[in-house]
Amino acid sequence: MKFILPKGHRELGETLEQAALRETYEETGWRCEFLPIDLLTSVPPPGTSSRDRPKEVRAVKGEPIAVTMRHMNDRDKHAKFIWWFVAQITGSKREEGTQMANESFDVEFVDADEAVGKLSRVGDKDVASRAIKLSLVTMLPRTSRRLMTTLSSTPNAFPPPEALSSATAGKPFQSRIWASLQPPPPSAVHAFASRIKLFAPGPSERRATPPPNLTELLNQALTHHSFTRLQAEHAPTEPAPRTNKEWEAMGNHLLGLFAAEYVHMSWPHLPTNVVKAAVSAYVGPQTCADVAREWGLVNMVRWTKIEKDEINKTRPVYQDDAYASVPRSIIALTYQHVSMSHARALAHKYFLSREVDLRPLIKFRNPMRALQETAKAFRRERPISRLLKETGRYSISPMFVVGVYSGQDKLGEGFGSSLRMAEFRASEDALRRLYLTQTPPHLLNLPTITLPNEIASDPFLALSQDTRHPYRPLELGECEVLYGSSDKKTIITAPRERSEAQVGS
Repeated sequence: MKFILPKGHRELGETLEQAALRETYEETGWRCEFLPIDLLTSVPPPGTSSRDRPKEVRAVKGEPIAVTMRHMNDRDKHAKFIWWFVAQITGSKREEGTQMANESFDVEFVDADEAVGKLSRVGDKDVASRAIKLSLVTMLPRTSRRLMTTLSSTPNAFPPPEALSSATAGKPFQSRIWASLQPPPPSAVHAFASRIKLFAPGPSERRATPPPNLTELLNQALTHHSFTRLQAEHAPTEPAPRTNKEWEAMGNHLLGLFAAEYVHMSWPHLPTNVVKAAVSAYVGPQTCADVAREWGLVNMVRWTKIEKDEINKTRPVYQDDAYASVPRSIIALTYQHVSMSHARALAHKYFLSREVDLRPLIKFRNPMRALQETAKAFRRERPISRLLKETGRYSISPMFVVGVYSGQDKLGEGFGSSLRMAEFRASEDALRRLYLTQTPPHLLNLPTITLPNEIASDPFLALSQDTRHPYRPLELGECEVLYGSSDKKTIITAPRERSEAQVGS
């Protein structure tokens, strides 16, 4: 048995498009029309001229997606060219007796995933693969995979009645909107929970028991609050789904808590504004959206785009906003239904394990003055600059090497084409050496380990009653240096004597 695609010869006075629709109808008994697809073509629109350069055209109908050549059997002296089109069925019932007298084909519909493997000819496999890809990209760019995997699991029958015939539909069937309204299949939801090890995120964490309504909870976490507007517009009779709006806020606070304690305990000497920037780098909106993509949730998040409304003061909702809400909601879900330790383990595994370069976050307008304030806060001698090496002082390209010392201790070193530049870099080097001093990971003592796992159910539980994880706070006495970073322009410090650093040999 051979599986082939419908095709045939063009008749006299017939166009390629007419021949394609006629042959499909004769061989299968189904009436079709061309499917609008997004196609990369060098053919310009009617009435225009352009360079012969490929360009993407959206929703174009009646354009071939491929051309193949096959040799005839008479010793390859003749060949035939086949133009392939993508079409969709318009009728609701197959007609019998449409085949020619010399034709005897059995018509069979197969899933898109199986069609390529069943075809007998290699050329047909390539054409079918390209047609399926173009159809998915055109019709369902955001939810194509969800549509293909929910055909057998969604409670709503597919295709819906309005998709069977355009003549009986009240309005044209929009497959993209239909797929966006469908919830992710339970198999995909459970696969996601298993993929990220939702209930056993770390080797030290005991595997938790999933809640009985796990599918419902994860569907809520995957539903952005903007989705209610889409459903109200296209499915007003359906009950409003539960969204992740509250979970997103809770998860944002939890991620901020976990990131702030991790950054502060890992780099205890960082200024506050640098800590804030580091926390944003670890658990900010862009990072959360990237984590959602890494989790494979692009085709599972239900949301809709909302433009900014100046009149009603509506905040806009874009793709990254919807994606960022999901990891936050997963953290909140884990905290609320499992434990604090599991939520913290998830945050450390997928957020705080990333490498973030803190050096670009530390900027100074006057590093020498910041270094003097820092030395004073640590009760060290006032730092001074010393010229260590120099070359070409009176040439066109001199070079100086300056070191910054506090007593006999060398704090930093820098070079430059002038003494001021070298001193500037030496002061920056000294400050970065202090600020970027990192606590070894195995010595981290995070404050949230003192919180019991039952805090989600009783957030006001007295911490003094829990002695399982004793917490040793840092020694007091070290204060933050107010002066130091470029955005602290409004801080007014007490007047002090102004003196330049000594630069000598």
